[in-house]
Amino acid sequence: MRIREKLKNIIKLKEKTLDYHIAEFIKKNAENKIFYKSKEIAFKLNISKSTLTLFSKKLGYEGYGEMIHSLMAELEFYGINKNENKNLINDVEEIIKINSLFDINLLNEKLNFFKKEILISKKVLIVCSSEDDYKQIGLFANYLNMHIKTFYFQQRKIESTFIKKLKENDLTFFILTGLEIEEILLNIDYAFENKLRSLFIVTDSHFEKIKYKNNDTSNILLIKSLSQYNSEVRSFLRIGQINFILTNLILKITKHIYK
Repeated sequence: MRIREKLKNIIKLKEKTLDYHIAEFIKKNAENKIFYKSKEIAFKLNISKSTLTLFSKKLGYEGYGEMIHSLMAELEFYGINKNENKNLINDVEEIIKINSLFDINLLNEKLNFFKKEILISKKVLIVCSSEDDYKQIGLFANYLNMHIKTFYFQQRKIESTFIKKLKENDLTFFILTGLEIEEILLNIDYAFENKLRSLFIVTDSHFEKIKYKNNDTSNILLIKSLSQYNSEVRSFLRIGQINFILTNLILKITKHIYK
């Protein structure tokens, strides 16, 4: 069951209890794209952080942090029901321009950094989530492999084994979107713990997870989730932004190599 459905059930069945107030507060703010940290919500509701942890455990999570990040990813993936959000775009004639979703100057700066990190690497391991465009990423990996040893397995067990063979002059390249990312996060933890150089393309709902582990954000490229669209369009937009980034990245890399 989705987290929002669990919150709705608490609101419906436990009216005026403490759980009711917590669930209502979290749901209402989440639907307005407001996600408070545990100490902030504890202060606003005048409860302890342990009470918030207990509430999260009732929903099947280890703590509030895990629950709220899962809720962010869920809302990014599924969006808000049309009946609950009157701001959904109704104009079927609207044309979405992928490049307009980026600050081009910032993107260019990030792409130059990504290019530099890739070109100084001996090996590159690409790990992406299940939602992403395997053919496009595979094509990117194949082109990159013509110049730098590049590995793209699409199998979590192989990725988890291979990452342990990487050394300090190698590079991990993570592309993180969608919901089922737990195994990828374990690989990211390993990369951080062993000081492996890493690059990230992530959606805004996953940004805090990476930023929390990685104080330097120069190696993180953020893509927008655009919650005003339905889930199908948002999925295409995430994939489209990733493909746009990889297209321009391979342009910069090959231009440097062939100059």
